[in-house]
Amino acid sequence: MRPSSKTMQELAIIYAKRAVQEARNDPADAKTYFASARLSAADSAIASRNLSISLFNDAVAESRAGRDDLAIVLLKESSLAYMDASAFELMG
Repeated sequence: MRPSSKTMQELAIIYAKRAVQEARNDPADAKTYFASARLSAADSAIASRNLSISLFNDAVAESRAGRDDLAIVLLKESSLAYMDASAFELMG
């Protein structure tokens, strides 16, 4: 049984949310969760794009909260999940 793209997307976003929590304490611990999020979404362009959007939105929230270092990490992860100019535009 193959997982649906919706299932892959949901799993990827769960990993990404955990990565954000870990990154607030120790960014090194978050790497594994970010990698798992990208891997979970890798077989679906829709899941990858939606993971990227979720990470982008988290980056905006972190930036507004004054955590610019974490926002930059999230934008980089967003661009790794799905190549889109929005993350690079916001980083600039």
